[in-house]
Amino acid sequence: MKFLKYALLTLILAIVTDVAFIYAAQPQVVISYALDKNAVQKTSYRTKDTWTAQYYENLETYTWLTNPCPNCKISAKPEDIDGNLYVGIVTSAGQKKQFTDPTTISSPNDYRLNIWRLDTTLLTTYHTAIWYIN
Repeated sequence: MKFLKYALLTLILAIVTDVAFIYAAQPQVVISYALDKNAVQKTSYRTKDTWTAQYYENLETYTWLTNPCPNCKISAKPEDIDGNLYVGIVTSAGQKKQFTDPTTISSPNDYRLNIWRLDTTLLTTYHTAIWYIN
């Protein structure tokens, strides 16, 4: 009976530890901004601790006039903590693209994204995306 009790306790501890590690990893960041007339929005710095590629998925982009806006072009350009800028990508609603800078964009470091509406507009653009950093 004592063995069964310890085995059950160990199993519960293992499950709790696994769940804690899943929530601690945070491999993705949800981004939601109101992009004003060609102004750049900067995310906060996030820590990348793996050597995997980074991706950007444009979930939704719209203005008060066009909702949804399938032709709105959103640009995302990574920057590391040292101020180095990397090759950016351009997405429309529903697209997922990989950052393919030929240098060290996949290396562990602290990064943030510079995000803006690439095509000219007089309207505020509302944008939601997922940044897969790890």
